[in-house]
Amino acid sequence: MKLNNFVEIYKLFLNSMPWPILIEDLESNVIFVNTRYEDMYNTKLKDVIEKKNEEYLPRYNEQIKECLKNQTVYITEDMINGSFVENFIFPILNDKGIPQAVAVIEIDINDRKLREFELENQKDAQDLNLILK
Repeated sequence: MKLNNFVEIYKLFLNSMPWPILIEDLESNVIFVNTRYEDMYNTKLKDVIEKKNEEYLPRYNEQIKECLKNQTVYITEDMINGSFVENFIFPILNDKGIPQAVAVIEIDINDRKLREFELENQKDAQDLNLILK
């Protein structure tokens, strides 16, 4: 397989993922967003490529800095466009363990959060019934 085909396969793979994905270099410049990311944020790769994360997505700045500093995965929850998401922020390391970039994958957890709220409301209602008795 030629290198160009290999790179294209990676792009196809990332664009086939069911979650929004952002990849930025060590200077916080966007180097890739997949089609799900474009759809979620109503943007295009050509509009954000090489822009600083701080310009349009500042909420992850601290986690990204810590992720690169500690070379660890950060998992956060957020609400985006009215839906709950779980964010996986992780360094992309070379074979020597040196960070080359950082990625953010946003997984929709809205259904799970709604179930959690329903269970919490049921428990609160049960607790209230016990108090009122």
